[in-house]
Amino acid sequence: MGDARDFPRKVGTLSGVIALTILAAVSLPEDALSAGRSCPPPSEIAVSDFSRGFVQTRHLKGVSVPLVSKGTVSLDGEIIEWHNRSPVDILTTFGPDGITQSVEGGDPEPVAAGGGAVPGLGGLPLANVLRGDLSKLDAYFLISTSAAVENGPWVTVLQPRDSGLADILGTIEIRGCTEVETVTLRRATGDYDVIQLVPQGS
Repeated sequence: MGDARDFPRKVGTLSGVIALTILAAVSLPEDALSAGRSCPPPSEIAVSDFSRGFVQTRHLKGVSVPLVSKGTVSLDGEIIEWHNRSPVDILTTFGPDGITQSVEGGDPEPVAAGGGAVPGLGGLPLANVLRGDLSKLDAYFLISTSAAVENGPWVTVLQPRDSGLADILGTIEIRGCTEVETVTLRRATGDYDVIQLVPQGS
């Protein structure tokens, strides 16, 4: 059995913090998503920087109770700050020069070289997933999008083109309307993460 006390270690990098980041069909109820909303197709949503709260639910094989963490994620050009605030304070910063991490307010320490990518996930650009920038994801994935009702909330499923990435990542599901609302990542190990982003302006 897994030990929840290992949580800080397991969420260490975005390969840890998120995974970083994500597929089970876990999301808001379809009727709640659809009520009174008109949604553009994901290719037409505004792709921009933001700072949003998140709730991440991690399901790990061998751990009976899902691990829930909360915090904020900020995108500013090439800089991504993923700030896990509870139950452990971990700030992971992705930038052009690499990835650093600060635990409980400590000094940032290098985690990996390179910029803006999820460690252990074949260089997957995290910011493009969170923004829903499908034009930047096409090189990595086969992309399919569907909606339960016309002009309603959409679901985009990303399947890795590279077999090596598929062996690690599995599938990513992005749900949203005028912006990305939920990202779910299923790994080849059977572990998966569900990340719900707080709407901008809330």
